[in-house]
Amino acid sequence: MNASDQQAGLSPLPSPSGTPFRGLYWVGGLAIVIAVVVAGAPALDAPWIQGDEHIFIVNNPDVTGVGPPTKPTGNRWIDIFLHTHEDLYQPLTILSYAIEWKLWPELRVMHIRVTDVLIHAINALLLWAVLAALLRRLVPDRSAMAPVVAWTLAVVWALHPMLVTAYTADMGRTHLLAATFTLLSLLAHLRAIERGGWGWFALSFLALLCAMLNKPVVGWVVVVFAIEAALLGLRRALRSPRVYLVGLMCVVFAVLTLWTTRESLELARWKLPLFGDPLTRAAVGMWIYLRNFVAPGPWLSAWVPPDVHTGWGYPLVWVGLGALGIGAVAVLRTARNERLRGVAVGLVWCVAMWLPVSGLVGARVLAAQDRYFYLPMAGLLLAIGVGLLRWAGAAQPRVRRRIFGICVLAIVLGGMALPWDRQLTRMSRSTLRRALRVARLHPDDPRVMEYLAAAYDFAHDHETPESREGPPEMFLGKMAETLERAADLAEQHPEYFADDHSRAEFHRRLSFDFWRIGRYEQSLAQARRAYDFEPDAPTTWLRLAHGYRALGRWKDARAAYEKLTQVLPPDDSTRGLRLLEFADLLLNRFNDPAEALKYYRAAQATGQLNGRTLQVAILGAARCEVLAGSGRDGFQLALAVLRGDPNNLSAAQIVALYHLRSHHWEDAARIYRELLRRMANDYECLRGYTNACAQLGTWADAASAWQRAVRAEPDNVTFRAWAVWVAACAGSDAAQGMADELLERRPHNRFACLARMLVALRAGDPTAAVAWLRRAEQGPALPLAREYVRAEMALRLLVEQKKLPPEATLLRALLLARRGDGDTARGLVTKYLQENPTGPGAHVARELLANELRPGATGSAPSSQPG
Repeated sequence: MNASDQQAGLSPLPSPSGTPFRGLYWVGGLAIVIAVVVAGAPALDAPWIQGDEHIFIVNNPDVTGVGPPTKPTGNRWIDIFLHTHEDLYQPLTILSYAIEWKLWPELRVMHIRVTDVLIHAINALLLWAVLAALLRRLVPDRSAMAPVVAWTLAVVWALHPMLVTAYTADMGRTHLLAATFTLLSLLAHLRAIERGGWGWFALSFLALLCAMLNKPVVGWVVVVFAIEAALLGLRRALRSPRVYLVGLMCVVFAVLTLWTTRESLELARWKLPLFGDPLTRAAVGMWIYLRNFVAPGPWLSAWVPPDVHTGWGYPLVWVGLGALGIGAVAVLRTARNERLRGVAVGLVWCVAMWLPVSGLVGARVLAAQDRYFYLPMAGLLLAIGVGLLRWAGAAQPRVRRRIFGICVLAIVLGGMALPWDRQLTRMSRSTLRRALRVARLHPDDPRVMEYLAAAYDFAHDHETPESREGPPEMFLGKMAETLERAADLAEQHPEYFADDHSRAEFHRRLSFDFWRIGRYEQSLAQARRAYDFEPDAPTTWLRLAHGYRALGRWKDARAAYEKLTQVLPPDDSTRGLRLLEFADLLLNRFNDPAEALKYYRAAQATGQLNGRTLQVAILGAARCEVLAGSGRDGFQLALAVLRGDPNNLSAAQIVALYHLRSHHWEDAARIYRELLRRMANDYECLRGYTNACAQLGTWADAASAWQRAVRAEPDNVTFRAWAVWVAACAGSDAAQGMADELLERRPHNRFACLARMLVALRAGDPTAAVAWLRRAEQGPALPLAREYVRAEMALRLLVEQKKLPPEATLLRALLLARRGDGDTARGLVTKYLQENPTGPGAHVARELLANELRPGATGSAPSSQPG
């Protein structure tokens, strides 16, 4: 100790050898470690839980090294310090995960959880040392008993159920390591105060910097000032350069935190609605912390939803404010009392560590989360420790008896807490158990039901402790039931939503969740409910568009997308993707390539697309150009994609389509043939190849392609119908049997009936052929088959290729009449009669001209039935 400290009345720290309990230090420390390990032992091998563990560990390339860009391990670890993680800057925590991910390739989750438990045990030992040192200095006349009281308080802190979530899950390591380095910093700072000089303070400053690199403890400067003021006096504390250097670091990290979390601090963007104002939210949070500290009962849970009653008329707000007021009065009164000054230091520590994570600062903490009380509780225990030492009295026998009683009480409370800690640990390491607990505590809260539904969804997609309880589909069913419950509760309890916006947001989230699990009717119902509250919100129209689209209500979907493009802000980050979705709808469902092309181009013009989405937009535009614009431009766009990605099958399909529409039959057939080698059952390629083969007269090749597709998907009725039709066009002897087999299962299958029409024509029976055409008209259309257009084209080509008798012209005329081209139809039939006045189809031709093909006539094919 230097002379100035002696003049200030600062006594040196007593040596541990001066205490009557020095032989029990090792036993006490070992007891703390064993107790913490026992408390944190359950479910150590439980899979990662939903939320921060997946965001910051499992799916974080800084930790796993997975994903571009691939870098050497050392470089990747250095890069961790060069950017934020989500919206936080916590490089030391992320680095510790990265190191352990590298060290434990098999049982990473268990080893990481064990590390967290051990860090908490180390922190309990450090807190013991810190409290012992502070109590000796703040209550020097009880210094002999300080280590024992400090041990008792460390046991309370180590085993307090309120802190279980800090060392069991939820990426609590940020709190753990921040506490580790903060406590080390304080021990070194006390040495710096005692011995003077800058060596110990440099160590303290470095340790505090490490703490900030895990989780900023920006209120620590207030704690340092309070300690220096209590030990050295107010004037010397105000002149202490140590205080100002610590303050500078706290300011720097406070600014950094505010900057990186600026979006989280914008209340309008927060997912859940907030109630009350910052002060009332902070007061409710303080009430929850104090309740959980004093009586850690069954209300402890991993998440506390925002209290909808928060406001100046809520009694618990005044309870919280009262507690803060009593604390402020206690600080003012004890700060002036040299014997009780330590109480003020402890209370200042508690409040200074709590304020940055209270409701006073933005929306980061929607409600009190117990792990945020990790360091504040240490300050509260310091204040209690000072009070206990003063209560113990001055007489040595009485001191020993009271301290012994305190120790026994701590051991009893710790023993009672251990089973509760283990139960909380098991719950904390299970996503579903955590959610079920919150749901039991808040059964009427629709927001909690939404939270539970997300847990069921997580259990469906990930390995969980509950995975053995049933198949994944069971969890999807539970999720759907819970979402329905959430929707019902929202109608029954509208008070859980602060305004129309938060209510609409809730229904939009439900709509999205229903949509993801294939419950499209419920998804659309929730989207319509969102419309009731925010009819002009872009996300409302997006959910409506997705709902209509999923249900196949294409006209409604088109109208919804049109409205969405009108209300979506030009600078919206998703505008490009939405335009791309609309273009896809226009092209593939409305067969409107000209209109779709405008939206594909607009989507690219936003500059928001990249990677796969940009390629989809380019290829969509290319297809539209081929179908409705400049075919050559579309061809060049597809070729450009192929040059960069030679295996891009979608681009190759567009090139084949260009050749097909340009009547480059051989080029089209060659490309389609190659594509079908790689994807034998691609419907577009099969249809394109059939068109090219039809023009080339190589019907048998097309028939073989469809047969391969049927073998790949034997239950695909569409493929089987095509196979029957193309086999008939190829003149296969098996065509009639194939058609009859399909007609047994689908009596009016169009392609099967048209195949029998071709068989009848080849057999010289045009009357039966007309009857089969009539029967085909009774059957449903196949997807994108355009059976009658295709049949008319095939009849024309087969006649030209001399593979059908001239009577095929009569069937072709009838098909043209069905499409409204009566003049051409009459001309074909008249020409047939002129060339074949006594042919086998002459009577059919005369009947057609007299009835269905006379000017102004409408109707069906002749009513003759097939034999």
